[in-house]
Amino acid sequence: MKLNEALKALAAARERPIGHAGFLACGFEPLHLPVFLRACYAERYADRALEVAVGLYGDLLGNLERARQSDATVAWAMLEWADVDPRLGLRATGAWSGAQEAVLLADAAQRLARLRDGIERVAERMPIVVAGPTLPFPLIGHTSGWQASPVELELELLLSRFCADVARIGQVRVLHPQRLAAVSPVAGRGDARGELAAGFPYTLEHCSALARGLIELGFPTLPKKGLITDLDDTLWSGIVGEVGRRPSTRSCTACISSCCGSSPRAACCSASPPKTSPTWCAPRSRAGICWWTRPRSFRSP
Repeated sequence: MKLNEALKALAAARERPIGHAGFLACGFEPLHLPVFLRACYAERYADRALEVAVGLYGDLLGNLERARQSDATVAWAMLEWADVDPRLGLRATGAWSGAQEAVLLADAAQRLARLRDGIERVAERMPIVVAGPTLPFPLIGHTSGWQASPVELELELLLSRFCADVARIGQVRVLHPQRLAAVSPVAGRGDARGELAAGFPYTLEHCSALARGLIELGFPTLPKKGLITDLDDTLWSGIVGEVGRRPSTRSCTACISSCCGSSPRAACCSASPPKTSPTWCAPRSRAGICWWTRPRSFRSP
């Protein structure tokens, strides 16, 4: 979504009633991010609008507390490396080389622990979406660009442990970094000039992709009630019951069962009726997976 498209979406939603109130907690200047959040919300809900409150620049911990005390029904916590330690940002300076690396790592661990506690307090009142740093490291370490330095790997390890810890907290949803990378390549995310001039670190393209992911997690869609799997020419070559077709019973059962783990109903679709391959169908029926020939409708086991 382009910025002018987001502004047009907001203009069209100007007269709509407020459906939800959100709080965006971050340490950088949010600038265009609330605009894209409201625009993505307006695209999803045609009869209501989103209200987004923001905190103070450079005070992520304080903004989490402001979110907890606000009237919001959902919160977003945006972390960047400068929130882990100011020396990792472009707008701050400090010694981080040589003997100072151990001090930096210790300070980062303490900072992440305080952020975890702040997120847990917010989660007691409302759902909160947590996004880890999406920008690459600034200049740090003493290795070439193709070689990862030990301090970078240690910081990434600290961050991974932090995300795993907060993901276990009820009402906390962590943005998946690989899903974000699929729609927003790392090389096109950062805007150093904008960060130095206005405190906003993202390109508009990355800001749009990030906002869409935050809305998806802030207002998740309802889970599917069932899963129908068409197995012919997919999990195996051909149709069950054909001469020479011997699908792996154990692997197919494990695959379908794992896919249906969160679904109350599951069905397998094939051109062949169950009697064609009783050695494969019978165990599946006992496992709660119903067999569905294509002309028939979805039925319970």
